[in-house]
Amino acid sequence: MIEYERTLKSAQKYEKILEAIESERRLHTILYLAPSFHILASIDRFFERSKHDILFALAGKFEEAVLATEVNLAGGWRPITLEQALCRQAAATTKTSAVG
Repeated sequence: MIEYERTLKSAQKYEKILEAIESERRLHTILYLAPSFHILASIDRFFERSKHDILFALAGKFEEAVLATEVNLAGGWRPITLEQALCRQAAATTKTSAVG
């Protein structure tokens, strides 16, 4: 799922969004795009405790390079490419499906 965050919301709205994300069973990775690093850094803290992979990237970079876009996982600012993040999640999903 891709979300575009143009402006910041209230903390209460982000709490409700996190609740909705946590109840989601079909999606495991959510990509948040924003026009500025400031917005991304501001919303990161609301999603760092999510059991899902919440990724953050600059919208302009995504438009330029889609899968090669540098993303950061919520709660950790160690950049990887979107392609690497999706492959990592696919591997984890496959492993979980094979076990369960």
